Parts: sequence; structure tokens; C-alpha cells
Amino acid sequence: MEKLINQLMQKMDMILENQQIILNRLDQSIIYPQYKEKPAKPKAQTKKEEEREAIERYKLLLIHGPKIREKFNLVAAPQSNRILAYLKTGDPVIFDGLKRRK
Repeated sequence: MEKLINQLMQKMDMILENQQIILNRLDQSIIYPQYKEKPAKPKAQTKKEEEREAIERYKLLLIHGPKIREKFNLVAAPQSNRILAYLKTGDPVIFDGLKRRK
């Protein structure tokens, strides 16, 4: 048991010596401050990607527009921005003011 304690103490002494050497070298060197990296700008979309996205939006509007009008008993088909907002959130409050009076 005493032998293990002596080995452990030797290892601790060696670690402390190495730590002292590292600290001395750090004091002698120049440490530059860490500069904050600028947030990455979103990648610009190509024309093809923009066209695909626009086509997908139109598909969603054409498919879901009439369904939403019937589902919520609306006077007219809702505007495209309201349809897209409803599809994102699922919140029917978006169509308040467009409903028929009973």
C-alpha cells in the first residue's frame, strides 16, 4: 500500500513539474485575444432554386386554397400569404374576419 502511495506521489510531482514548465512558457509567449467570428451569411439561392421554391408555393396555394375555403366557411378564397401562414402554423385565427356571418 505504501509503495502505491509513493508511486502516486511521484506521478503527482511529475505532473506539477510539467504544469510549471507549461505556465512558464505561457508567460513568455504572446497570446492573441480570440476574435469573435462573424455569423455566416445565408447562402444566396440560385435562380433554379428560387423557381423551384416559387413553384412549390403555387402548388400549395392551388391545392390547399379551395380546401381551406370550404373548411373554414370563408366568403372568398384567402390570400396567398394567409394560406402559407396557416400551413406553417396551423393556427385558424389567421382567417378571422374572412368567415361568413351565420
